[in-house]
Amino acid sequence: MQLVTSVPVPADLARKRLTVRQMIGEFLLILRPLIAILAIRCFGEESYAPYIISLVVDLIANWLQRDMTVLDGTEALEW
Repeated sequence: MQLVTSVPVPADLARKRLTVRQMIGEFLLILRPLIAILAIRCFGEESYAPYIISLVVDLIANWLQRDMTVLDGTEALEW
């Protein structure tokens, strides 16, 4: 009897490992809403600073992930 864990993963389903730079980009994308909320709390709702900070975080995350391979159609639509 063969264990399920010993079966090799098909090549089209195997995910490539992310580099440190790409992981930091993913981490920034996950933290972007929290950063925006904290910026709103610090600068107030009438300030443009939270929007600028959120834009900068988004641009940095996209720059860090610029060479990341797209895995499926939904991620291609997101980019």
